[in-house]
Amino acid sequence: MSFIQPTLIHGVQYQRVDRSLNFVHGGHTFALDLDSEALAAAAEQVLDNLRTGTLSAAELAERHDAALRPYDTPTLLNILIAEMVITEAAPPSQMRGGRALFYELRAHQRASIAPALRDEPGALKYSRGELSHDDLKAWSIEYYFTTRFAEQCIIGAASQHSHPALQRMFEEFFIEEVGHDKLLERSLLGFGFSTTDLEHLSPHISTVAAMGMLLRASLFDLPLFITLVGQLEGTEVQCRRYIEMLERSGLPHEVIHPQIVHEMINIEHGHFDEALDMSATLPGVTGADIERCKRLLSLYAEMRKAVYPHVFKGIATARTLDAESYLGAWRTHGTAIKKSLLAIACANAPEVLSRSLARDFVELRKVAYVVWNAAEEGHVAAALLEYSLWKVAYQEPERISATLAWLDARAFGPTADSGLVPRFLLLALQAAREMQVPA
Repeated sequence: MSFIQPTLIHGVQYQRVDRSLNFVHGGHTFALDLDSEALAAAAEQVLDNLRTGTLSAAELAERHDAALRPYDTPTLLNILIAEMVITEAAPPSQMRGGRALFYELRAHQRASIAPALRDEPGALKYSRGELSHDDLKAWSIEYYFTTRFAEQCIIGAASQHSHPALQRMFEEFFIEEVGHDKLLERSLLGFGFSTTDLEHLSPHISTVAAMGMLLRASLFDLPLFITLVGQLEGTEVQCRRYIEMLERSGLPHEVIHPQIVHEMINIEHGHFDEALDMSATLPGVTGADIERCKRLLSLYAEMRKAVYPHVFKGIATARTLDAESYLGAWRTHGTAIKKSLLAIACANAPEVLSRSLARDFVELRKVAYVVWNAAEEGHVAAALLEYSLWKVAYQEPERISATLAWLDARAFGPTADSGLVPRFLLLALQAAREMQVPA
């Protein structure tokens, strides 16, 4: 998360002692140790300017970069962002308490996203509990991968945000979530999959993209991460409705029992309140934070619609995307997507180096993400590609260069080797439902 015009959050106190800057904000304390007293004094000058909040990030860099060498102003700002002591400067009327994020997004969900789903055939079929055994099998596969990926994202959030209250919350949330994928795995075994089958299963591109968005938010955009946690956890009503659907399905005990146990854990631990509790720990959010999260939550909902035709046999929607949908999006937006991946498209770099490059380029070099508009032609397919590829580039950097070359070859000609291309992408461009849901 970066700010155009950063300022210290109200109540943050700091003091320079020799080569250190000591901070206090409520019950949160930390020290920034620098290489020399001169550097500490230069950093203190930046903090003095942040106190007034009258300079843009670019103006701060222009004014202070020389004195901060061999470091720079963006490096200092990103440390302060990670410690959650700066925010976007805005008139007091625009600053909101952290809970405002939850309530504004919940209102947006009810006012804009839920009504749009009422006429969505897949969502309607699910809400009525009219799922066949094949539907529930396909749904369970996506649920399994979502649970596996989400666990990794909670770890990412806990490692990146050092505010004590948030860290405790993320750690407790992780402890409650860890192992849930094993319950879903047992359910899939009950469907008749073998452990070997599970190793070769692939999620739909929509699931990978949704988790790519969650992963990126866990590292760089805390308000959006909290927003997506609220979306993924849903409500107790939705949870109990799913349990009832399973109980009425007539599926074997080995299939439904592990999933019911999973849903009951969510109910008993109050996971539906996690997003509210997390947002309450935020020192404040701006109107820009809330509007960005609304836009991306709407995009997330549109990306998830793409999974319905895959899961629910015979369902066709406006988000029924075939191979040409993705190739057309790549022809139009591939260059922009590759630029957003530039920092981490390092197939030959060690994994830890690639992750370091990701943080460096995204946070310090201000590599802009593409802004997708779900209402524009091709943007949902492009967003699915970007977010899923971002996840690949971050977690499997050895695959990304070959994957980008393969996409270029599919879109523009001659064929390229697909050996390192993730299976979810091969399947998306083949549009073969039967390959993803073995009988």
